[in-house]
Amino acid sequence: MSTTTKQYGFSDRFEALAAMYPDLVPGRILSQEKGLYRIAAQSAHGNAHVCADKRRRIVDAVADKDRTARSAQRFKEAQL
Repeated sequence: MSTTTKQYGFSDRFEALAAMYPDLVPGRILSQEKGLYRIAAQSAHGNAHVCADKRRRIVDAVADKDRTARSAQRFKEAQL
């Protein structure tokens, strides 16, 4: 674990979790503005963005989850 990641809260617990994904580089999102993310990783700081296709998939997944939760709530209320 580097000083940089430790400085941003990357604890031994997160290091153990990150070890489960050796192909990925652990890091933190420091700030977000209009789709641009300022990040800190073990070896560098920088900027990142989510491509439009991935962003659409995330929005769709959240919307599906929300619809499922609302349906479950309506079902639960109907059972009362």
